[in-house]
Amino acid sequence: FPVTIYIGDGGDNDGGKDGGGNLPPPEKWREHVDPADFVRALGESKRSGFLSSHKPEDLANHRLILSEDGKVGCAVSPEGDIGSLFNNSGRRGAGWHALLEAIHRGGVTLDCYDVYLPSLYAQFGFTETGRLYFDRNQAGPNWNYQLGEPDLVFMARTRKLTDDEIKRNLSGPSEHWKSEQTDKRFTNWDEAKAHSRRTVGH
Repeated sequence: FPVTIYIGDGGDNDGGKDGGGNLPPPEKWREHVDPADFVRALGESKRSGFLSSHKPEDLANHRLILSEDGKVGCAVSPEGDIGSLFNNSGRRGAGWHALLEAIHRGGVTLDCYDVYLPSLYAQFGFTETGRLYFDRNQAGPNWNYQLGEPDLVFMARTRKLTDDEIKRNLSGPSEHWKSEQTDKRFTNWDEAKAHSRRTVGH
């Protein structure tokens, strides 16, 4: 299964346990993004174990978001799945801006490992819709087993928060971030993702 999203990278705390605080100025995004440039930038991530690997042709129909310096980006599939979100810039909060931009461009679902990330994404209006048990056969070759074998969590944007509401959520201490854990289990990625897409906006 694809593991599509991780924010914290490059020494910052975008997706980390010490998150919280004011957002920095918005990133400047490239007007046109070549899939090959995006894949190269994605490959520089230090968190590759959290991310799906792609070839440029895999992303031909995606809405690609990449900062002008090529350090921050993400992708939105034609179905509205947000994935491959990375921040290699060292600019704390830059990944948050990438996720906001993905939402603006139609992103409504995502999936991530349950390593403190669901509570972060809940601040953007996402709700858990299902879970898969960790599968060693599907985990990427760079997965860090010191993090254990967490569930893969599927989430849908069920609350249409404004940018200001999201920024207020993120400004609080991360220990106050909450995400209601679902008890709904699936046995394969396709079924879990299909259910997540049906849940959008409900």
